[in-house]
Amino acid sequence: MKEAIYIEWEACSKCYLMKPHAQKRAEDNGYEFQTFRFDDTSVKEFDIQSVPMLILKEDWVVKDIRDMDGIVALISNK
Repeated sequence: MKEAIYIEWEACSKCYLMKPHAQKRAEDNGYEFQTFRFDDTSVKEFDIQSVPMLILKEDWVVKDIRDMDGIVALISNK
């Protein structure tokens, strides 16, 4: 199972601007897209330094963790 977990903050304008682009890119690549708030207890297992953050998992193993710059690079490169 391929999952893309998007971590956002409630009042983060960057998070809201990036989300639809990250979601489309993830779904185009076969990832199931999920959104969590930074303060959600289910994301405490990840070492989140900033938001937005995109965590790509395959078969329950974390393959890639991207911060804002990494998300921009991901959605910019086709």
